[in-house]
Amino acid sequence: MDLSFLPPEAIPALQMVGGAVVFIIGAIYAYKFFQAAIFGKVNYWAGLEQFGWYFAPLTTFITPLFCFTPDNGKSLIRTRHAAWVHLLWSPVFFLLGLAFMVAGADFMGLPGSSAMNAILTLGRNDVPPAITYAPPFSYKFPFLKKVRKSLFKLVTTDIPWDKKNALLEEEMPNADKPQPVSDDDDSDETKPTQ
Repeated sequence: MDLSFLPPEAIPALQMVGGAVVFIIGAIYAYKFFQAAIFGKVNYWAGLEQFGWYFAPLTTFITPLFCFTPDNGKSLIRTRHAAWVHLLWSPVFFLLGLAFMVAGADFMGLPGSSAMNAILTLGRNDVPPAITYAPPFSYKFPFLKKVRKSLFKLVTTDIPWDKKNALLEEEMPNADKPQPVSDDDDSDETKPTQ
């Protein structure tokens, strides 16, 4: 976006105001996380409920992200209390609140990503940073490459098979030897009943 028409003194002020707005949105998501995690409560927009269950996914899973006002009884904002809110919406609101607050702090010139790196690396200086920020608004996540390699290695590694501790071989000592199959089996199970 070209902001050359603005005086140079206005750009830091716009960054500060924009960062404050982003940080406030993050604080709202942090409050919504608190409500979802502790009380199991989420606000949603009920404007599409009259059209049937076709819009239930939109009502349940999309509108809570954009409802920032409480339920006052006269609007279409409703509150839902349920056990699944703890499991579904708590992590979503936590991650959104954290991301918006860190981005807003970085945008205002405060140490948002460096504070997050201190938390993620437990304050160790010998560990490379997990998040790098370059002004005006560029983020890189170098830890994702290592996590991707580790997850790929974890998923594709064969599980070692220890034959001496196998339960199947304890019950069946001749499990390694193939058993001959005969067509002349005289057991009662295979004989047709008359």
